[in-house]
Amino acid sequence: MAGDGSYALVRQMMAMPFCHMHGPEHHVMVGAALLAAYKIAGGELDLEPALQEIASRGRYV
Repeated sequence: MAGDGSYALVRQMMAMPFCHMHGPEHHVMVGAALLAAYKIAGGELDLEPALQEIASRGRYV
């Protein structure tokens, strides 16, 4: 997984005390980590609205 920023980001977020393995935050965090890694890698993306959309959709999973 060398160079995969999404993996490092999601591992860091999952280590935070508020994150529960089977909680709804998991659904949002994986998508957010992928979007952030894409943006960091140079992907063209308006990150803030994309993160808001991920959060909105993640509430219903």
